[in-house]
Amino acid sequence: MLAETDSLTGLLNRRAFDAVMAEELDRVARGEGSLALLMIDVDYFKRFNDTYGHGAGDSCLKTVADCLRAAARRTSDRAARYGGEELALVLPDIDEAAALKIAEEFCERLRGLRIPHTGSDKGIVTVSIGVATLGSGSGPTDAVRLIARADEALYTAKRDGRDGVRIWEPSRPRIVHSDNARS
Repeated sequence: MLAETDSLTGLLNRRAFDAVMAEELDRVARGEGSLALLMIDVDYFKRFNDTYGHGAGDSCLKTVADCLRAAARRTSDRAARYGGEELALVLPDIDEAAALKIAEEFCERLRGLRIPHTGSDKGIVTVSIGVATLGSGSGPTDAVRLIARADEALYTAKRDGRDGVRIWEPSRPRIVHSDNARS
């Protein structure tokens, strides 16, 4: 178990994430349900570390990980530390609308913690999230392609002002939530 767990966050480590993705993609390829992937990046995390120090950065990552773990409600949902301040949530047998709801609830829950972050224009710690889904019968794919899709949506969220969720589409990830749009 320890070999599968990130020592800082307590989430799955990258090696365990890769194994989970391979298993889930095989399941979907056999026509056994769907899969959603959320790629999550803590907004302006380098600025957070530069402002508050690496000890506070570690504490912040643990808090974000705990918040993500709470969003992963089902035993089949698997949260992982993908690398650095980037996290992932693997959601088997879930459609795009449900994955979006989980992503938005996670953003709201984290905002509600009001973790101070003077290096962010929001004044608090926020995340950007990219969502990619794969439906049963949607043809074979691999982990690299699904991760790339979620990453593309994630980088669109970051480019569009951060603190938001984007869903991958073949043409361009569409805006589904942004605090900036409310201003």
